[in-house]
Amino acid sequence: TEKEGEIWNGRHEMEQICLELKQHRCASFLLSCLYRPPNTNAAFFEYLTQLVERLSAEAKEIHFVGDFNINLLRRDNSNLRRLKNLMENFGLHQMIDRPTRIAEQSKTLLDHRYCTHPEHVMFTSVPSFGLSDHNPTILVRKQNVNLRRKKNGKHEWISFRSLKKS
Repeated sequence: TEKEGEIWNGRHEMEQICLELKQHRCASFLLSCLYRPPNTNAAFFEYLTQLVERLSAEAKEIHFVGDFNINLLRRDNSNLRRLKNLMENFGLHQMIDRPTRIAEQSKTLLDHRYCTHPEHVMFTSVPSFGLSDHNPTILVRKQNVNLRRKKNGKHEWISFRSLKKS
């Protein structure tokens, strides 16, 4: 549509890429990386709603990662309420709870990580590297989440004899 073209031409709303990641013996999942420039208007939320609806229709695990330029530590923000409602309506959970940008006078959480299956997340972190004004966000996702384990929680080892050299 004309509105999508305006969003995609880079003049206004956001930069975004979506990938489907597939690994051997693992269920694939969708990863959407986006950047929302500060002071964008309501068209950003319209586009984001359409994007989340399209990705949810795929019936796969979804991860949203990026600089949303909406401070999650400031509770009095109307954009924050709108974003939280959108993500909650589609079962997306925010995984980062520490500031991602620390300046002399302020701490903000602008870099978000949302996912539909938080039980598949093993670890999150926001290390202070000092390479940029934003700290990186790290999320470690379980691989092979559908593989069987023994009842005691340990991995099941299977031994077999190779029949190639009989």
